[in-house]
Amino acid sequence: MQDFALARREHEQYYTIDWKYMARDRSLPSWPETREDMQTRLDRTLAHILQAYTASLTKDSDLSIVFVTHASPVNALLEACLQAPVLVPVPNCSISRCRWTPATESSVSVKDDAGKNDEEGQHSIKDSSLIPDVLIQSRQTQTIAQEQGRWLLDYQTHTSHLDRDRR
Repeated sequence: MQDFALARREHEQYYTIDWKYMARDRSLPSWPETREDMQTRLDRTLAHILQAYTASLTKDSDLSIVFVTHASPVNALLEACLQAPVLVPVPNCSISRCRWTPATESSVSVKDDAGKNDEEGQHSIKDSSLIPDVLIQSRQTQTIAQEQGRWLLDYQTHTSHLDRDRR
């Protein structure tokens, strides 16, 4: 499944929406944000993505939108807004949600399809000793909407580069 996901990403229009980062970077309303405010921002963001996607030359490729959340208020609001399926007029489009949680080095392991440990992946995690919290994708990733039974989830295992506070 992981090989399938990585192969699909090469010809896929791929968007990751980090709500915490967008709010801090673009000076959007400080938390806690009301559900109506987030729903409006969610609709506006999706409309912007779809407009850019349909206007591009790659509009025949698949589209995957992943909502990445960090802060608890953001998670709660986004879960409330995404309880109902989000339907978009794009073939082979998926919308998924994932949380990034801190993990210790001992709890992080990279495994391939055969179940063997990927030594290179573990090695790179140990070399990042300057980064105390390695962020990994939560196993609770949930596909919110999909069309024609096709979707793509984010299978990155160690993602210290997503730690915005370290930049």
